[in-house]
Amino acid sequence: GVQLKWQAARGEELVEAFESGSMSDLLPARSAVYLWKRNLRDVNLHKTDPDALVAWLETEMMIPNGRVVQHRIGHFLSVGTVELRSQGLTQDKRKRVRAFVQKPEGRQWITSYLQQLALHAPALYVGETGNIRARAEAHLRGDTDFGSEVASSGDLALKAWDLFYFDLGEPKEESNEIRKTIEFITTALTIGGYTRRPG
Repeated sequence: GVQLKWQAARGEELVEAFESGSMSDLLPARSAVYLWKRNLRDVNLHKTDPDALVAWLETEMMIPNGRVVQHRIGHFLSVGTVELRSQGLTQDKRKRVRAFVQKPEGRQWITSYLQQLALHAPALYVGETGNIRARAEAHLRGDTDFGSEVASSGDLALKAWDLFYFDLGEPKEESNEIRKTIEFITTALTIGGYTRRPG
């Protein structure tokens, strides 16, 4: 039956399942509204190296939360690429973070904090589909506009994001419009910065 709650699949597990052909172990072939969010979990190599942790953190901070590439506003007006991203750490803040993570307790605290913070980060992409498994596979193959943008970008990677989805039940043709409406509401409330056509 339909579970009336958001469910999640870890990005690194999705990539592994996609490559091994076992996506059915992670996602149902059901209609859903979904969103991709950062997981801020890629911290294994940083457990003992404070410099690597600070470098990873700054890289994460600089990844765009949204991007619009060359958008025409009118007959004679278009906007070039616009990105929503942080400036990164200032030199002073970088020194403070580096000092804080020198000790194992500081590294443990910051990694735990970031993993929990990820739950409150905005959605990077919101979508709707009649088959969440097939759509996730299409994104991972780069067969969608979003998947293609991620694949061609030097700073985006789906394995570093998690897929959250709300199961809407068995796909039905008449449910397509309500899915699009729910997608529109979800995009408006979560700021899906890579979503091109909400609802």
